[in-house]
Amino acid sequence: MNRVRLERSEKAITKFRENNKEFFGELMFLLHKYRDYYFNKKRFSLNYRCLFRIITDRTREGDTDNILYNQMKEDVEKIRNKYEYIFNDFSAIVKRHVDMDGNGYNMLVRLMYGESVDYILQETDMEETKRQRLRFDVITNLMDVFNEEKNGYFSDGIAKNIFITNFIIQSENYDYNTLSKLNAASHNQGKLSFVVSAIDSIKSTILEECDFTNADTMETSFETTGKPLIADSILNHPDYKSEVIHLEETVNAMMQEIDDLERKNSEIYEKLRKLLAINGKKNSMDLQIYSNIQKANSKKIMEIESVLDSPYFGRVDFKEDNSDEFESFYIGKVGFLQGLKYGVIDWRMPIASVFYECENGRATYEAPDGDGTFSGDVKLKRQYTIKDAQLISFTDDVIADKIASTLKRVDSKGQESIKDDVISDPVLVEKLKRNSDKRLKDIIETIRKEQNKIIRQPLNKVLVVQGVAGSGKSTVGLHRISYILYNNKKIDPRNILVVAPNKVFLDYIIDLLPNIDAKGVIQLTFEQLALDIIGTDLNILKDEKVEFFLSMPEGNLYQFLKDAIIGVSKFKGALSFITLVKYIIDKKTNEIISSLKDVSLFGGKFKISRYEQLRYLEGDIPLNNKIKNLKQAINYKVKEFIKQQELFRNIVELSKEENISFLNKYLKELKPVKPISVYKELFEDDHVHKTLYKNRYFSLVSQYTLKMLNSGCVEREDLAALCYIKYKIDGISSKHKYMHIFVDEAQDLSPLEFVILNLVSENNSMTIMGDINQGINFHRGIDSWEELINDIYSDLEPEYFEILNSYRSTKEIVEFSNKLVSKNLPKAKPVARDGEKPTIEKFSSIEDGIRKVIKMIKYYQENGCQTIGILAKKESECRDIYSALEELKDDFENINLIDETVDEYNGGISIVPIVMSKGLEFDAVILWNASDENFSDTDFDLKILYVAVTRPMHYLHILYKDNITVHLKDFTCRNIDSN
Repeated sequence: MNRVRLERSEKAITKFRENNKEFFGELMFLLHKYRDYYFNKKRFSLNYRCLFRIITDRTREGDTDNILYNQMKEDVEKIRNKYEYIFNDFSAIVKRHVDMDGNGYNMLVRLMYGESVDYILQETDMEETKRQRLRFDVITNLMDVFNEEKNGYFSDGIAKNIFITNFIIQSENYDYNTLSKLNAASHNQGKLSFVVSAIDSIKSTILEECDFTNADTMETSFETTGKPLIADSILNHPDYKSEVIHLEETVNAMMQEIDDLERKNSEIYEKLRKLLAINGKKNSMDLQIYSNIQKANSKKIMEIESVLDSPYFGRVDFKEDNSDEFESFYIGKVGFLQGLKYGVIDWRMPIASVFYECENGRATYEAPDGDGTFSGDVKLKRQYTIKDAQLISFTDDVIADKIASTLKRVDSKGQESIKDDVISDPVLVEKLKRNSDKRLKDIIETIRKEQNKIIRQPLNKVLVVQGVAGSGKSTVGLHRISYILYNNKKIDPRNILVVAPNKVFLDYIIDLLPNIDAKGVIQLTFEQLALDIIGTDLNILKDEKVEFFLSMPEGNLYQFLKDAIIGVSKFKGALSFITLVKYIIDKKTNEIISSLKDVSLFGGKFKISRYEQLRYLEGDIPLNNKIKNLKQAINYKVKEFIKQQELFRNIVELSKEENISFLNKYLKELKPVKPISVYKELFEDDHVHKTLYKNRYFSLVSQYTLKMLNSGCVEREDLAALCYIKYKIDGISSKHKYMHIFVDEAQDLSPLEFVILNLVSENNSMTIMGDINQGINFHRGIDSWEELINDIYSDLEPEYFEILNSYRSTKEIVEFSNKLVSKNLPKAKPVARDGEKPTIEKFSSIEDGIRKVIKMIKYYQENGCQTIGILAKKESECRDIYSALEELKDDFENINLIDETVDEYNGGISIVPIVMSKGLEFDAVILWNASDENFSDTDFDLKILYVAVTRPMHYLHILYKDNITVHLKDFTCRNIDSN
């Protein structure tokens, strides 16, 4: 939590506590009641942190079975019920001021005990789990020091020393020498020595973990002030003072806005309380209006507070062609209105495009609501590093944009391309040097021109984007969603769909959408979407086709089975399958028509002819809707007839019952059809068999599919066909319609799956991203984007883009991976970020290979790597590696095996089959056994290999047994073979 926000948080919570002492007294009692369990080191998750989760409705599933947990929850509920209004306000304050960046536990301890926690950690960029672990150790031991009530620890002398120590820590004066003197003078050296050693340990860890350019200077800075360093390069800059003043004015204006909004919320709160006290819920309209205003104010407060530590990241000086003067625009993550003009421009506003697209002193942006295009001159583009509301550094790009775009745009008029070998942007390079995290991060500050073009395309378009590995495809697609939501306020986030390759990838991106103001967007795999559309619980067999391709030795049998599997999968996913579905639906319709007969009831007094019934089966509407309309029409006509006859008492009761019974029997035969039964009938139909007898795989497809369906199972390849059948017989429900669809790893979808996505699109708005180079699910995926553009979506006139810049990996890794790209496909352009060359090492046995894996893990961790991917071709290899490393779990923390059963990505050391690693990135990658036996001379193995070597950001190490694969045989890299 940054310094500015921390001061405001403490002030707000302290004020609230003073006004609600009774409530806090009871809450304090709970903290003491469960204090003893807090010190149980075996399970510390049920402690104050757990209580805080209960208070703020953030419980975890693993806690709910514990007796103590349930008792705590019951106690908290009593307080919630007793102090409902106070609690709601308290919860809002805690969530707003405390829980914004993971410091909720610390602030709760500070709130209840008035004691300090060491906030030196806030200045670091170390991995969050490690930071939390260090922080937890500090808090635990400081609590021992400050709160132990036995053995005379609180004698006057020690209490005084504790108070002074606490003051030093809290005031951010990390004077190590002073702490040492206090330690020597204390009555209990064992206790206070921890404080000193903890500070020393944390300080050392910070210096080790962080990428400081001058560790000695930084250490001195921490020992004296605890503040981040200001870069020497800007101190003598002519704009330095004016920039500092502007930043201070912006922060002050933001803080004033927060104060004003909080004051308004307090006034609304009082009005709400008075309304409820006087009239209860009778003034529901007024209550709703006030409540909505309060929510809007609270949301704005949270937005502003989220950027107080860094209100903006860029500036562009721009003059429109019809203007005489340049105007400075400051670009930030959140827009901020100062008076009648924007003090900070939201990055999603049209004018912000100038910052991202300026080139050679010129820039253009599209006006809101399609009011035209504006062009002008750019005098300055400036990028800032701001931390804790303090200007650390800034970098200028005067007039010329030195970074050439590598965007290609293809339409009916032809193709245009601008190329450059290497991207050289110091700010971008510095960002890319940082280690990976277990969650995908935003790129708002470093969006490139070619990425910006895609993000800002109009809503009602289909975009097809070929992006090389590491080009930020996923991130660009998600930022486009944020842009769409910001500029189309009427679109509900729940009307936007993200289609991802697997659940692990969904977990990987889960934090990014809320962080870029796109919370609530629906995120599904295609399997999940299909099951939702079909509306029936289906047993989907595990897709082992790729694993078969990976593991079975080559030969005649392998080739036959491979061709058969591809044939079956391609057949079910082809556009031609639509013709078969239409045929079988027409057949079912004709069967229903044949079953119709003239209906005569009540002695011939009521008649509805077969011809009249046929009218309800006409038209281009779903089959089951036709059946439903027919049955409703007959029922309605009969009921109206009975009403009329009963009015004149022309029918006896018995006659009525007999005729209704006959009618019900007739209508019962008009049964709605089900997707599974239609799908099954398709493969049983003689006409279909005769039509497709020339298809060498249809007989195999038919036998295999019927056997599978009869056992109650389906495969991934069956889902698109079942969805299309569902569409033809029931239509697509409005709840399955989306205003925008983002498809990631789109090369792995079949043509029929793309048809289904178009059916759930409300307005033909899609962003389709992928990389043909990574098309390893070739048994069902598309082979080229032309197939999508010219055939599947030809009526939608998609626009095609290429992103050739690779931002993930070092220049050495990009150049290495480019050698694995097919000649007819585009190669990646690296960023000017140097690193170690990829290394190749031979191992003699599995045991020797594991030893080398362990050696490399230790090496990478010593070099600051927080995420390490161990990638293997086969799942069985991953399981073996995981078992071997599990025995060393005392040496390595956070070891995870990722397969199709796993839903979460937890960072750390991940052992992953290559096919499941797409979309993920790691600080370092160890590729297991790239031997010629494991990776043969096939296009499939080439693509698998390409996916693996494009995952690392900083380091790549390749292990192999016996002989290296032919794909890597002639590669120039650092060979460290020791055998």
